[in-house]
Amino acid sequence: MNMRLNKKSNRASSTEYNCTYGPCWEPCLSMISLVWNSISAPSFDPSQPLPFWDKMRFLLHGKLLWSSEKIVTTMLASNDPYNETETVEMLWEDFGLDWALGEIRIKSGLKIFLRTASRYDDSQILSLPDVRLKVLLGWECSGDPHEHHAVQLCAPDKLPHYSSTEEHDSYRQFRSSCVNVTLNFDVSPGSCTSNEKMPNLLLYSNTFRWIEQFLKSLTTKNRNVRRGKVFGNRVLLKPQLSKHFGKLQFSFSLPKVLVTYWMSHSSSYGFRVFSDGLQLTASFRQTVQHSSVNREMNVQRRKIYTWSTHHMTCTWWATQIHVYGGESRPPSDGSPSEDTFLLGFGRVQYARETFPGKDVPLHKVTAFDLKMAWTAENRDACLTIADGVHRAHMLRRILSNDAVKTLNVHLEETVEPKDPTPKKETKTHRRGYSVTETNPWMLTQLIDEVGTKLVAHCEQASDVPIDSLIGVHQSTMDDVKLLNWQIDLFNSQLVLKGCERDGFLLVCAAKSQLLQNFHRNVWKRSLLLSKKSWSAKLSGMQYFAPISLSASGTNNKEKFRWLPREVIDEKSQDTGGFADDFVQKFTATGEAVGGVVQTEEESAVQLQRIVSRCSCQIYFCYFSDELKTDSSEDISVPPQIDPKHQSLNTDAIGIDVLTLKHNMLEATSNSEQYEMVVDIVNNLALFVDPIKKEMGEKRRRLRFECQLMGMAEMRAKIMRYQSELREIVSLGRYLERQLFYLSNEENTNTTSTEKIEYTEDQLIQEAEETKQRMLTVSEKLATYISSYKQRQVNQVKEFDEGKNAKKGVEVIRRFEVCFEDCIWKLTESDGQIALAQTQIRNFLYTRTVRDSNCGDHLFEVGSVRITNLLPDTIYKHALHRDETRQTRQPAIRLYVRDMPPVGGISVKEHFELNIAPMVAEITHRLFDKMMRFFFPGRNIHANDSLDGGDDESSSTFSFTRKIASTLSMRSNKSASEKLGLQKSLYEKDDIDRMKERADKVNHFMYIKIPEVSFVVSYKGNKDKNLIDVNQFNFIFPLCEYHEQNWTWLDLALAVKQRCKRVLVQQFMKQKLLRNRISNFSIEPTPQGVSEDEKKRIAVGITTSDQKSLKTPK
Repeated sequence: MNMRLNKKSNRASSTEYNCTYGPCWEPCLSMISLVWNSISAPSFDPSQPLPFWDKMRFLLHGKLLWSSEKIVTTMLASNDPYNETETVEMLWEDFGLDWALGEIRIKSGLKIFLRTASRYDDSQILSLPDVRLKVLLGWECSGDPHEHHAVQLCAPDKLPHYSSTEEHDSYRQFRSSCVNVTLNFDVSPGSCTSNEKMPNLLLYSNTFRWIEQFLKSLTTKNRNVRRGKVFGNRVLLKPQLSKHFGKLQFSFSLPKVLVTYWMSHSSSYGFRVFSDGLQLTASFRQTVQHSSVNREMNVQRRKIYTWSTHHMTCTWWATQIHVYGGESRPPSDGSPSEDTFLLGFGRVQYARETFPGKDVPLHKVTAFDLKMAWTAENRDACLTIADGVHRAHMLRRILSNDAVKTLNVHLEETVEPKDPTPKKETKTHRRGYSVTETNPWMLTQLIDEVGTKLVAHCEQASDVPIDSLIGVHQSTMDDVKLLNWQIDLFNSQLVLKGCERDGFLLVCAAKSQLLQNFHRNVWKRSLLLSKKSWSAKLSGMQYFAPISLSASGTNNKEKFRWLPREVIDEKSQDTGGFADDFVQKFTATGEAVGGVVQTEEESAVQLQRIVSRCSCQIYFCYFSDELKTDSSEDISVPPQIDPKHQSLNTDAIGIDVLTLKHNMLEATSNSEQYEMVVDIVNNLALFVDPIKKEMGEKRRRLRFECQLMGMAEMRAKIMRYQSELREIVSLGRYLERQLFYLSNEENTNTTSTEKIEYTEDQLIQEAEETKQRMLTVSEKLATYISSYKQRQVNQVKEFDEGKNAKKGVEVIRRFEVCFEDCIWKLTESDGQIALAQTQIRNFLYTRTVRDSNCGDHLFEVGSVRITNLLPDTIYKHALHRDETRQTRQPAIRLYVRDMPPVGGISVKEHFELNIAPMVAEITHRLFDKMMRFFFPGRNIHANDSLDGGDDESSSTFSFTRKIASTLSMRSNKSASEKLGLQKSLYEKDDIDRMKERADKVNHFMYIKIPEVSFVVSYKGNKDKNLIDVNQFNFIFPLCEYHEQNWTWLDLALAVKQRCKRVLVQQFMKQKLLRNRISNFSIEPTPQGVSEDEKKRIAVGITTSDQKSLKTPK
């Protein structure tokens, strides 16, 4: 250290200054202070001594200026005073200090290094080029905090007269009760000239654990040294500066930020955050809960200091997040790349409310110009990073001592459910209704409906399926305790890129709102569940996709571009420009579906609006049986509600539900766009992580084991697993230190170097094995702790499990998709020439997942109408319901019940398809266009057979395989992959062939397709055709099968041949005998299935029938 001090001007300068401090040195410093008392005796004033900060404020006052070229400050991060490895080193370059009364100003460059005995040694975790720090200290005193002359020391025998009534304190006017700190931290914008000089933060997963250990060492309370009657002095509790803060106001501003996170030193999974600016303002307050005395046990508890957030706001500008994993790596120059882009936004504002509630959110986020890319690579990287963070939090929670403490459980008061229906009268029944007596709510309802716009459809349709959506009901119930998050998004865009098809799907919304609610806990039989829900409302949604995917080869994903803001914003209705808006709907730049977004770049991909502006609601309600291990947290236990008063069915409570609801949807697509959307749905939307599914099965098995244990046995097992897990963690840290010591050894001998490398490889392998053991034991321990908490809750509130238990498996998850009105226009490859239009109303799809790997699929369509848009067609409506037959049932209903797979083969317990009476008016030209749309590249005129081997291998796409992938959540394979499978067919053994067959074959226990009436009109490709029919009445026969091992193609061909045989007979009767029957004015009544035929179908298909089915026609 080389320092020059000018006493006249209080100026100091130095070239280099080094200092080291650690809380573990407090005993040594206390000893030095006691020795110093022998040199400079303390005052005999009987007042209580001042704490360190008040003493320094009393002795040092005035102004100090200090400049230095380099300052190195080191903080020990361990309780060991002889520690040399666990430190935090802060390097200050071009340091400047201006210290005045109650104000400190610092200007310098700052770099923080992490010193630890592991592979993360000497890592620069923070780099700030030009720091400007301003600290304002507001000391709360009974007098002037800067008037040190107000202190007048007194001798013990000359105390003032008022000291006889109260304790004497000469420092009464100067002693501070707390200090309020205002901290302003910013970086000069002119210093961020390049990526190397911009503020940089580098983090690892182990860095957070190390920082937590460092904070614990800072708050360690050391014991007094040589204090007490034995040493002739008083025992004084040494206060801590961290407990002396009252209010803390923090202001943080950075012009540019680069944040990098990696899961480990050797892992390639991580992310980077690039931002053009950050501004943070926060206000905190520390409160003190005074000590309590338990007189019965003669125990006095210490004071409890808690920090509370009073206010917090944060703003980010022009931020991008890039994820890395697998083969993706950051570029060498450090600049962001479009291949790894995940999330970006123009500006984000965050605010934390002081008094949250049901309507006021605790956290509020507003984002502008949000952009997100979700691909298979980003999906895998995000799932891996999220799983690592979850494991780290779980490890910290289950190793705490609060895991085996008794919970503070209290019962909630019974709340009578509100019943909107009027109570029944005890008097006799009267005709009519009285608004003033029994039904006042009817008048209120009529008044509320005056301002609504009710729409009535003329055609017959089933009931709107909105009332059956469980997710909407669970998320909108009046049991919200806290509105936790409110996220508002403006002008957001989302791009989805599949795995097997070229192209992308771009979804944008003008405004979106996302809410997270905390609900009251609910009971599901004898299990207490916590309830949370997310609800999203999106308005002004649009879907865009490239017009042609095969024109530019496989470069559509590389030529991706974002949409301008003018296309996303909702256009306001202008009455003056009504004519212009009317014309724009029929141009390429209009708001109508099918319009093409114009661009100035010729090489850019042309985007077509495949879905026009619409609104969407998404609800996700989820339950959890994992209770937190914090013993100080109160767990509210609601009372059991009578099932008669519950608005939901008992089976619908405690089920994780995801609901997607569209009110009005108008779409258009060509064949290539349709293939791309199916690929995105299978590989991105319906993706299930297989690792989490396997871990869920293990946790379920452990829960059954816990039910056979007692509370004492379970508690002992938890403590034993905690000890084992602590030993494993300690062993892992020991191996990290050994690797650090080996890497730092410098030996020039070749033989010894080879020995060290061999030992280092062994340590690395053993460290990986220890990490896997830690993951396994932590999963078991977390399950045991959760079950232990549940047993404590069950002791407080017990139910009769025998009455409430349900036989069979339970529903654990449910998916719901609902469209009230959907119009889909099918076009040619150019995206403009229309082929047909499908209008679907009251669409509902539900998928129920049960705990035994089984579930149900329900597909309902209230009404369907297919319009033929080909020019010069004789039939306008290709398919619609028969309006002459009034019925309330849906037009199409498909129900499939799955059972657990047997030997890898999926089992369909029940398959039923119900179709309402229909009217079909089809032309051969429309049929040919539709088959080429859904089955491109397939010879539609070739005859199918039940063998299906040649046809299935020759076709590049199959509609039956698409149904199978949707029901079993399997993705379709591309044509190149299928050719590769065919070439390697002879290279596989019998086991591989059996696995491949199990993936394709389904076991159908029961199949039922009831007979349905169709009024059919058909026109061939010529003027006169033998097969032309006009309003022929056909009855599709009853198809019923039992215990069949079929593929989806086999099922389709079996139904096709069964119907073909019966329909040919009906066709011959009506085609050849139509004129003769019409002379007698008798309407031909098609004959259905005979009694013998029904008996044969109920018993099953005979061997001769199966042989006839397999014979190609």
